[in-house]
Amino acid sequence: MKRDKRGISNHVEMILASVLFITFFFFVIMFLQPYKTDSLTVSVVDGVYYVLEDFVKIDVREIFLTVNESFGECFSIPIELNGLVNGTVRDIYGNSIRSSLESSVMNIDSGAGSYYLFFSKQFNASNFNEECPILTSDNYDIGGSYDMNVVYFPLLEKLKDDYNNDYESLKERLGIPNKFDFAITSDIVEMTRDVPDGVSVVAKSYVEDVMYNDSSMENKVFIIKIW
Repeated sequence: MKRDKRGISNHVEMILASVLFITFFFFVIMFLQPYKTDSLTVSVVDGVYYVLEDFVKIDVREIFLTVNESFGECFSIPIELNGLVNGTVRDIYGNSIRSSLESSVMNIDSGAGSYYLFFSKQFNASNFNEECPILTSDNYDIGGSYDMNVVYFPLLEKLKDDYNNDYESLKERLGIPNKFDFAITSDIVEMTRDVPDGVSVVAKSYVEDVMYNDSSMENKVFIIKIW
């Protein structure tokens, strides 16, 4: 009789274990839905983000300059840069200063003070053409340089134009599979399309430094969506 009770007890335990397993299995299937392709679309979102760097980001070199004494309404300093680039200047208060870069000489429309100099191949050439006295090395100090990779707003505007006017070609260049659509939004740019009803949307946010035409910068959040 005791042996029969143990047999019944073991049988009940096996049934309970099976019921728990089946319940767990259906929970995973119904609620977690592992058969869906969210992991694929998330990978597409990340892929779009990394490819976008080639479309909207530029390399910028920042140099800090302190002028102790100048001899007119503007001044020039020799500056060594590798490659053909253009430059912009801002004072320490964030004001844009007229300037130009010609034959490794930086011309700045200002006097004594401290400035941030920015250089990049993608900058537009300045129309500041004044002849300025060249300072000697004892009249100014150049601090260390800092290289950064930032989103450049004019390129972001061009991307928006391609999105609105040549969407399918842009998708191909970004490497987005045909079955997916995408959108990019922030408080400075909107690239959006209608999302069909009932379609799942996967989105991720990314924080980037954005540089504008005048070399001012802001920290912005971009949201990339795939569906």
